[in-house]
Amino acid sequence: MKNETNSPAAGTLPDTPPLTEKLLRMVDHPEEIDQAVARLGVPSSLVNPYFATPVNLSHFDLEDGIHLPIQLTARPGGRKSIYFLHAGEKVLTGLVITGNRLLLSYVARETGCSIPAESGSEYSEELRTREGKLVSKIQGSLEIIDPSRGEGRIVAEAHGCAEGKKVEKSWSIGWSFIKHTVIRTDDTASPA
Repeated sequence: MKNETNSPAAGTLPDTPPLTEKLLRMVDHPEEIDQAVARLGVPSSLVNPYFATPVNLSHFDLEDGIHLPIQLTARPGGRKSIYFLHAGEKVLTGLVITGNRLLLSYVARETGCSIPAESGSEYSEELRTREGKLVSKIQGSLEIIDPSRGEGRIVAEAHGCAEGKKVEKSWSIGWSFIKHTVIRTDDTASPA
């Protein structure tokens, strides 16, 4: 898998968002902004800052960051839990902010047919820039820890600059809403 994290510009935020001028030409009143961003193909997402968590991105040669989750809801701008994705389905699960970068975190269910997902289903996570450029990707198997709390983890291999390094992605609780990421090697104990 190609890794673009060595590019200093991957995900870097400009002083003015690139779509600003287009948006301003489309609106005459603040109430028009919501429909205008949808026409631009960049609809709003429901981000919940009260459940933000730190993320370790060293396996992608990035500094530590903050993961802001997209709210689990059927309302527009929300998403469904990764445990309820069908094979081949992908959702935007959150925004990752690190330094002056903004990355979009997408999770896709690759295999499995049970709803909710069971241990052994394969998942992948991609970090992409707002323009859609792939920064990094991991893939691994789901391990359900406590189904009553929606607690599980994905043990995966990193692709790109950290090829072959073991990465454990954990969704601590809430059916993939509250996220925690740690680096593990084969001889490292689980996080407390």
